[in-house]
Amino acid sequence: MYKKVEKKLKNDAKYLDLYAINFTPNPEEMPFLQNIPLGFSKDTYSFNDQTNYTIVFIKETIEIDSVVLLYVSNVINSGGGADSNSLIVSNTTAQSDTVNVLSYTDIQELYFSPVNKKYYNELYRIVVATLQEQEPKSLLGIEVSKDLKKSKGFSSENNGDYLNYVYVNSSFKYPPLKANVPTQRRGRVKNEVVGTDYQIAASLNNVTFTHKMLEFPFYSLSAEINTGDDFLNILPYQNMTVAGGIRGLITFSGDEQNLLKDIILDVRLLGKGRVDLSDISHKIPFIFSDAAKLNVASGFIADIKTSQLYDFPFLNLYISAGSKDFTKPFVSFGKKDSTYAYFTSVQWRFMFSFFWNASERSDLRLKMDIGLGNHDIVKVINHKNVITENLVTNKIKPIVGLNISFVPKNTELINLNLRYYDGIIKGDVWFKVFEMQPHVFRLGGVFMSSPVFRKVSEWEIEGSGMIQIHYRYGF
Repeated sequence: MYKKVEKKLKNDAKYLDLYAINFTPNPEEMPFLQNIPLGFSKDTYSFNDQTNYTIVFIKETIEIDSVVLLYVSNVINSGGGADSNSLIVSNTTAQSDTVNVLSYTDIQELYFSPVNKKYYNELYRIVVATLQEQEPKSLLGIEVSKDLKKSKGFSSENNGDYLNYVYVNSSFKYPPLKANVPTQRRGRVKNEVVGTDYQIAASLNNVTFTHKMLEFPFYSLSAEINTGDDFLNILPYQNMTVAGGIRGLITFSGDEQNLLKDIILDVRLLGKGRVDLSDISHKIPFIFSDAAKLNVASGFIADIKTSQLYDFPFLNLYISAGSKDFTKPFVSFGKKDSTYAYFTSVQWRFMFSFFWNASERSDLRLKMDIGLGNHDIVKVINHKNVITENLVTNKIKPIVGLNISFVPKNTELINLNLRYYDGIIKGDVWFKVFEMQPHVFRLGGVFMSSPVFRKVSEWEIEGSGMIQIHYRYGF
């Protein structure tokens, strides 16, 4: 097998997606690069600190989770400059001799040897550290057709796509991934961005707060207060409740290094109380809607999101249960001695979430939600102080959602979220207008369509919208 691979590397190197870096060992590295065993022979090789070497490798890709070393070569000039392509074949020319000091066989035997893998690890460390400072040289010697450059959509096999989504869209802090990179070589250290002690995400209807004092090995806590509703087809303020509580981010390993493969629970526990905003909820300047028609009961909310569990998709469970006291509606219809109002006290949804990317660059990121949801509607009639309650609807209905994020070069720019539930399309869109770290400002909006394929119910508003402003600090 080794001989077949080495023949392939020699004859077809220009057609393979290989990369190379040049390096000259410094005095600190020399002790780790001496007397390296060669393949199955008894010979050894020692690097020279006066020689320039080339390490050829395969870059990390979607299918390959880390750099893979292939071989190490040394170009010896023998009159004139070396051919730039000579490092990918072992041959002799009038200008230079290219010698593989460590062949593919040598590299592989080092990797699989418990005793000698330390030599492979040192070469691997040199490559990874160099990649942090400069781009490697591509050995691909052909021009790829533009049509062939089109990459099909793909999904990561770990939490990568989920984390990319929450980093851009979550109003709560997620710990950043720590690069598992060895110590920088040659004494050069990169400047690191210093994080803030706390994070704030604020919009016209929601505020969250996180502080480093609330970050612990296995979990972290955040606070939240909002006047919106994550589930019902109504605008913020028009649910006429104010919710507040905590959010806990739980990681089972307790190690931020393992976020890509760890089991993650994102749990929100909120209490909500009724506030009479019926007179102003449709008069606020940034809301474009008729007056609210539905009364939402006070109660509690539990919202649980998980990373991928075993072979299941990402899960989302939302439950909101409220009071059954329907005697004091903020919005009612009818005459003074005979009025009626609509209440909802219980809402829930269960969804599977799927993440993928439109291309390998991950500039266009997509998320789809598929699940079921339910909310009750109770009609409460007050006729001459005699109260009658009638359950109008309590059916389980499908939910379909689609989120599209445009993140060119890993910089969030535009996000569009659409959801279809109970015959109504609810949308949320934003785009970044200003960033001066640690401050980020976004402008967007929330909108809801009229019911599709059915008539408008009396407790529903026929189309509405809201202009939204988002501010993020320390994310």
